[in-house]
Amino acid sequence: MEDNSKPPTLYLMSTGDKESMMNSILAQMNLVREFDAHANQYRALRNASVVLAGDRLNFDNKLKQALKENGDLKAIDWNLEAEGNASQHDVETMEETIHFMSKRMDLQDETINDLQYQLAAQKLKENKLIEDNLQLNENLKTSVAQNATLQEEVIALRKNDMTRVLLEKFRS
Repeated sequence: MEDNSKPPTLYLMSTGDKESMMNSILAQMNLVREFDAHANQYRALRNASVVLAGDRLNFDNKLKQALKENGDLKAIDWNLEAEGNASQHDVETMEETIHFMSKRMDLQDETINDLQYQLAAQKLKENKLIEDNLQLNENLKTSVAQNATLQEEVIALRKNDMTRVLLEKFRS
């Protein structure tokens, strides 16, 4: 039996066998190159898969972060809305307070005007009373003077009456 495990030596081979062997080697080398190309494609795909897995993990983390931020923003929005509503309520309350204060000030102005009119009327009455009092004082002075004159006349008349009575007594 022949030992086929050893490759035949090239210098013992015929040209056709050499060409056939070379073609076979080239075909095998082409297969090896094709296998290497597929292996390289596989490695590239595997690397791309690792990158994509990393990208997906990053995307998932970013998504989780975005969802958390979205929740935080919703909470902030809700708080701002609540604060806005509270501020609006405060503004409305202040507007009502200002409205009532304005009405109260109007009423106070009316009261002040009424009191000023009453004070002016009181001053007029006081001035009238002062004038009346001065007139009464004048009248009193006149009455006192008239009374003094009348008393003098009465005294004079009494003197005349007494004189007449005395004269009549002396005549009688």
